[in-house]
Amino acid sequence: MNFLRIFLTGATEAAEAAENAEPTGMMSGMLDMFDVLMLVMLIGFGVYGLYSALRLRREQLLFPNKILYPGGCVPDECLDPGEFIDFIVPRTIIFSVLLILLGGLFALNTFVIKIESFYATLAWIVVPIVVLGWFGIFVHRKAAKRFW
Repeated sequence: MNFLRIFLTGATEAAEAAENAEPTGMMSGMLDMFDVLMLVMLIGFGVYGLYSALRLRREQLLFPNKILYPGGCVPDECLDPGEFIDFIVPRTIIFSVLLILLGGLFALNTFVIKIESFYATLAWIVVPIVVLGWFGIFVHRKAAKRFW
């Protein structure tokens, strides 16, 4: 009888510990990998965009780049390169700084603060999509109409 009591007590404590523990296994690994991927993408795109904008401002020449130009637009066919540079550089800097700030806030939340509410998770998905949508749809569409 004493053996049964020890066994049941140990099993109950193990079950309670498993309930209170953070998720482990494949699902936890996938979530950690998503966090790292999101962090690398936000900061990486932000740094690349900032580099591209500053290089464009410094050189004052259009060069091949995937972030600066609207889809399907070739730099050689730009109608007014000087005006395009004046148009796209400030918007690209704003876009890049927003992505870097979002990446920093995401890293702070992931590794330090750890807010795990539904709304925080939703914000980490929606806000970068809104920023990318603003730059990719509105800014690029306006640039394509005006300069190509």
